[in-house]
Amino acid sequence: MKKLKLLFLAIATMIAGYGLTAQSGVSISEDGSTTDGSAMLDVKSTSKGFLPPRMTTVERDAISSLAEGLVIYNTDSKTLQVFDGTLWSSPNAEFACGYQILDADSNSYNTIRIGTQC
Repeated sequence: MKKLKLLFLAIATMIAGYGLTAQSGVSISEDGSTTDGSAMLDVKSTSKGFLPPRMTTVERDAISSLAEGLVIYNTDSKTLQVFDGTLWSSPNAEFACGYQILDADSNSYNTIRIGTQC
């Protein structure tokens, strides 16, 4: 019984000690490196990429309580999109005919080609 109490005390001490160690963030890496001090999430790889949530426009628009800065990949428009607190935008996306655009009221429109113009 005494050995069981000592084992329990040792496990409790290890758990308590683990809980007291502060981490600056989460690191996901192939080499086991630690998180950069300025990041909450630090993803490091030389052979894989970051894959954000992938969804259609309808699925995206069904998200409740949108947080400013929320990022998704829109499978309809084939663009990475960021919610700026008011509307969704596609940073650095090239304009191309056939893709959807959003106006200031978040209304979505498909672009079309008429002659040589889009």
